[in-house]
Amino acid sequence: MYTLSSAELERYVCVCGARHCKLWRFPANFTRAKGLRCATCALAVANLVTEIGPKGRHSLGTPAKNEPMDTDRIGILVPAVPIPKEGVGNYWRYNSIPKSAREWWETLPTYSQISL
Repeated sequence: MYTLSSAELERYVCVCGARHCKLWRFPANFTRAKGLRCATCALAVANLVTEIGPKGRHSLGTPAKNEPMDTDRIGILVPAVPIPKEGVGNYWRYNSIPKSAREWWETLPTYSQISL
């Protein structure tokens, strides 16, 4: 079972202050809590206008074939999935996220339910 400490959850916050929702990060930012983005902020960074689904995924047309591709990346941003008990602010590398950790992230609300 995948669980996080209260300290880890306390730092799992968007730069805008959104909490209790999925967050994304820049690929090279896997050891710091700074720079996390909620769906709204991630879409703004990526300059995309799309709707992110409940599991944090959206369809993205591929330029070469113009066929939709299902992805959880937003532009270059990747899901920010914390590594429990490895020190607050450490995140799984995108291609190394264990199934239980990915499922935890997918069950979070895509958009913050808290007014900022």
